Amino acid sequence: MKQAFLPNNLQPMRWKIQCTAAARQSVSYQPSSWSYDFIQSIGDDRMNHVMEVEEDAGKKMEDEVRCMLENGDVEPLVLIELIDDIDRLGIAYRFQETIDRALERILLRSSHVEQKMHENLRSCALCFGLLRRLLLFLPSTHRSLLARILTK
Repeated sequence: MKQAFLPNNLQPMRWKIQCTAAARQSVSYQPSSWSYDFIQSIGDDRMNHVMEVEEDAGKKMEDEVRCMLENGDVEPLVLIELIDDIDRLGIAYRFQETIDRALERILLRSSHVEQKMHENLRSCALCFGLLRRLLLFLPSTHRSLLARILTK
């Protein structure tokens, strides 16, 4: 077999492909001060201390929320808004018993709640939703009272 010689402009071209990655950084990029060696130098004792401090702060906040829920001097609608906020944060399971007691307290002051519900649509909707949810867990003695509040 004889190889045909082609002129340079007709010979197949060989492409040289070279992969490179350009290290691009944004204008406001600040390199981290947390080097690998620094992270490794932080011992377990220090991490345990940090975790204990955060755990204590969490327990303190939880106690403060419980105190707010158990405070008998708070307006019922403020209490309902607090319960709604706790529920929206997704931490209502931690305060379920306290929330139930607070809602029962609200039911006992139903005449005051009825009056406030007619003044503010948002409060009425919050109250309706929370008290309707409570209806499933109420003893039958409180159900008639709740039904009267919800139907007005």
